[in-house]
Amino acid sequence: MSSKKIYKVYKKEESDKLVGIADCQKRILSMFGRFCQFCDEHSISVFLLWGTLLGAKRGGKIIPWDDDVDLGASNDDFNKLLELKEHLSKYNLKLVHFSINPHIHSNEIRIYEDGLYELCESNTKTYIKPVYIDIFPFCKVSKNDETDIIVNKIRKYSSLLIAKETRWKSTSVFKAFLRFIYRCLLSAVSSYRLHLRIEKCITRLYDGSSDYEITFPDTFHNVKINYFEKDSFTELESIMFENIKCFVPAKSDYVLTKAYGNWKVPKDRSSGKIFEKHYLIRKQ
Repeated sequence: MSSKKIYKVYKKEESDKLVGIADCQKRILSMFGRFCQFCDEHSISVFLLWGTLLGAKRGGKIIPWDDDVDLGASNDDFNKLLELKEHLSKYNLKLVHFSINPHIHSNEIRIYEDGLYELCESNTKTYIKPVYIDIFPFCKVSKNDETDIIVNKIRKYSSLLIAKETRWKSTSVFKAFLRFIYRCLLSAVSSYRLHLRIEKCITRLYDGSSDYEITFPDTFHNVKINYFEKDSFTELESIMFENIKCFVPAKSDYVLTKAYGNWKVPKDRSSGKIFEKHYLIRKQ
């Protein structure tokens, strides 16, 4: 799925209400609570991941600058979510799957609701895109020379895809010209073909091994690929997060150390750009 289908040009409506990150977090947590109810009803196991897990373990609440919820799921539960996506409408939620081939479950699922958007500034226009709950699938792989070669190819294709789909902000005429030339050079390889190359590489990794667990890159934001020891996400623990009953990996400390290093010491984000973001609540 192209980012062109995610971003829409902002056209002001009478019901529009511009809000800050605090109001955005209230809405995203409401979405998360409803999604947890859906998962409980259909026996689907998802668990807190990345920044959301970090906030839960470090302070029991969402990180002040976070404007989404990150979750992980096994391949089986990931597939089940896709099969039951029509049932999400009961909870006023929708699902989008970032994959060219619906039979290969790479990248991620995103859960959203109509009426909550992030405002994104471009060089000439303002766009809106939904605020999401991100769900990343994990599969079991062997870590060897062949795997490393495949993973490096995924990184390469993902980097090209990011370069093709990034909406450049204007800085200077010269830099804008260089970026235009770069994108023209990339145009020889279509986004569709890059997606297919990524899908093909990911398919080759599904060898059924249990040496490591791996999550694939979010091709719209980064090309990071994480290896975790086997069974890192097999055992889950129930916790209360922002008054919502949910699950975290029993080996959360290991997962966070692997992902962030010294995760127990908060970084100073007081001047981070996240506080400059604006969000839109629109009545449907």
